[in-house]
Amino acid sequence: MGPEKQEKDQKKDALISELNCRLQNAETELKKYRVFASFFKRYVIMSAIAGAVLAAIIVWLIMTWKRNQEERYMPEKLHDISVDDFTHPDDLAAIQALHNIPAVDRFVSNIEDQSNQIIIRMTTLGSCVRLTDANAAHVCEIVRNACDIIGYGQMPEIYTRRAYSLDVFPSGVERPVIVIPDLALRTLNDDLLYFTVGRALTRFKSDYLKFYLVAQLMITSSSIFPVVSDVVKLPLVGWMRKSELTADRGGLLVCQNYKAAMRFLMCKAGMPYKETAQVSIPDYIEASQTSNTLTRAGKEAKTVLSSTGWINDRINELFLWYAKGSYDDLLEEYL
Repeated sequence: MGPEKQEKDQKKDALISELNCRLQNAETELKKYRVFASFFKRYVIMSAIAGAVLAAIIVWLIMTWKRNQEERYMPEKLHDISVDDFTHPDDLAAIQALHNIPAVDRFVSNIEDQSNQIIIRMTTLGSCVRLTDANAAHVCEIVRNACDIIGYGQMPEIYTRRAYSLDVFPSGVERPVIVIPDLALRTLNDDLLYFTVGRALTRFKSDYLKFYLVAQLMITSSSIFPVVSDVVKLPLVGWMRKSELTADRGGLLVCQNYKAAMRFLMCKAGMPYKETAQVSIPDYIEASQTSNTLTRAGKEAKTVLSSTGWINDRINELFLWYAKGSYDDLLEEYL
């Protein structure tokens, strides 16, 4: 082997060694880039997901804020308003007819007996929890404001109970009590709570809470009283149904939000709460009027048989009272 060939082999080996070294360096750099690319890809994906979630939260917050701005405002105090100012004519006629039945007044007077009041209080509150500023400050504030709005001077005791209902139940002749079902507290916004609390306070502010309590007991707890003749029971329960129309007016005057009042009654009719925000009230009124084809005798019968008066009738009556301007006239007079 000559010197020249030996020199060539050395150069060749050096070149191969250098190429191998560069190849190893390239592979090392490529691994680094692959790690970086993988990290960057995950970062981009996570950022996109986080951005989408954040955007959805922002949209939800904006929609909630807009809905609250559209629906909620603080109702104003009505100065010296009386239930007589907005009593429904059917309610007035029914209570006058009750006074013409001597047995009714004698029977209702029994509720003033102290022992009966204790029984009624125990029956009403036996499965309830007391709400105070310590455990339900916002609810107490709504009730306190509602009392101030409608001019009812005695703050009632507030209770809640497990019940599949949206109606606030008033009780107590000498010690006013309202029972708010847990479903109402979990479902309704403030405006709808003002409406249903206002309905209960209308009962207190009127002069006929005793009649209402006796009629309720005839339906829910008939064992408290002896067997009552239909001469007493049917007129009393029939009046209670018609008094719902006055209570609805009182609820609207307290919440001062026509849409909220209609949403509450549509919920009572069975419509899901969230869906009521999208329903056209005129369309609903038209549909309910079309389906209301009973005769006068049929309407009187259904008034007695239904548990709280037929909801579509109550919606129609409140709509007519609002549409003819009576609600606005009262606000203008008493605000």
